[in-house]
Amino acid sequence: MIEHTQRPPSLVEPGAPAAPLRRPESGALAVPESLPASEPASHPALELDELVHQKTRLALLAVLDEAGRADFPYLKRLLGLTDGNLGRHLETLAGQSLIAIEKGHEGRRPRTWAAISPAGRAALAAEMDLLAAIVERFRNARN
Repeated sequence: MIEHTQRPPSLVEPGAPAAPLRRPESGALAVPESLPASEPASHPALELDELVHQKTRLALLAVLDEAGRADFPYLKRLLGLTDGNLGRHLETLAGQSLIAIEKGHEGRRPRTWAAISPAGRAALAAEMDLLAAIVERFRNARN
């Protein structure tokens, strides 16, 4: 048996009638009646990878995907990060094999370069696909 309830007032636009929700007996998430019964009760936002989705790490992966390889001063300047903050995010991504860090010298100056790995490209692509699905759902809800 399906129990019908009303949406909480905070989720209803002022003056708009509340749309009934379907709530399965099992206690699963309620879904709007307008959705087909086959519609999953989860949302793509729940699948976002917290390691990749954090804004600085997402920006790093996106920049490295575009550039292929970038040095520490470029990334620091482009993203407006401190040495310590950038270093920590690079270590986090490298620790999960999403990027490769190369240390060397340019003349007498020590240099650090970062490059996105195949696993990093795959993780970034998956994140972008989820973000696109969220944007699509957002736009479809307004049409």
